[in-house]
Amino acid sequence: MPSKAAKERLLGDVSLWQADGLLSEETADLLRERWSAPGIGVGTVAKSVGIAGAVLAGFGILGAGAALTGSALVGAFVALSVAAGLLLVGLRMARDPLGAYVHSSRIIVLLGVLALNGGFGLLLTGLEIPDPEVMIGFVSLPVVFSLAYLHRNIFLVILGLLQFFIWVGSAAAMLGRSTYGLSVQDPRVMAVVALLVLGVGVYHERDALRAKVGRFYQAYQAVSLVYLNLSLLILSIDPNAGAGSGPRSDLEGEPLVYILLWALAGVAQLLLGARLDNPLMVGFGVTALAVNLYTRFFERFWDSLDAGLFFLLGGGILFAVAAGLETLLRRGRAAEQEVGS
Repeated sequence: MPSKAAKERLLGDVSLWQADGLLSEETADLLRERWSAPGIGVGTVAKSVGIAGAVLAGFGILGAGAALTGSALVGAFVALSVAAGLLLVGLRMARDPLGAYVHSSRIIVLLGVLALNGGFGLLLTGLEIPDPEVMIGFVSLPVVFSLAYLHRNIFLVILGLLQFFIWVGSAAAMLGRSTYGLSVQDPRVMAVVALLVLGVGVYHERDALRAKVGRFYQAYQAVSLVYLNLSLLILSIDPNAGAGSGPRSDLEGEPLVYILLWALAGVAQLLLGARLDNPLMVGFGVTALAVNLYTRFFERFWDSLDAGLFFLLGGGILFAVAAGLETLLRRGRAAEQEVGS
């Protein structure tokens, strides 16, 4: 059975065939009815939840067996074996030519990555490696990204990127305290790392690499821009965030510097996206500028205005900014088309 994406492509082809006079209206309507692409639906959700539940129950049984042995190495062997099986099955399902297992394959791959991380964690613990929560990134991430590129699986790339940023952002909390928080411990470090990952995403957008790995560049750019803008947002509100008790730079304690820096970053995202004809990056740039402006508006006027008037003025300002940016983009594209012609 064709996947939703395949059905959408077929429906687009039907419209083209009908416009070219190759299909009658009756035949086109019949094909549209046959290839209609329903939403996820309750059935798909129930099926996905059932798959996840069955696999998690299997984790519990295997975990209980490993716990009875009292050995972290035995638990690691069990978890890594399960991870290998889940990843093998999930990636094979993801490569189905008809795309019949789009949702279920992602659930299985996700559970496989979780089992992989758990297995490596148990292995490092059993080998008495210091700070296993930190070291696990050095062991697990190369495996995840290798599998992603080998199988051209963008979902696995997204999982790997999220794991990477969580690992980087939580490193300060993990060291010496054996905790793993989903927080940006040092937004300065995170912003620099996000810029580097963004550069990798822009590099992947080159035609030569796009032919090999497809839309991987979108995953790199989307995840890195989320963490870049999040880090700059935190610094624009609290310039001393993540500074700890160590030496502070001249920029710390000056929110205006980070406010302007984030505004420049938003403009840079907008211009670079327009230059590369990349709507994803343009969208992040517009969002960064809008959130920056709204945050400053909130800081200055929330306590001095009625709530209704506050939101009315804020919405009007954001609408005006969006309209202005859209006008500039249209003019830029029109100028490029004139130069090209």
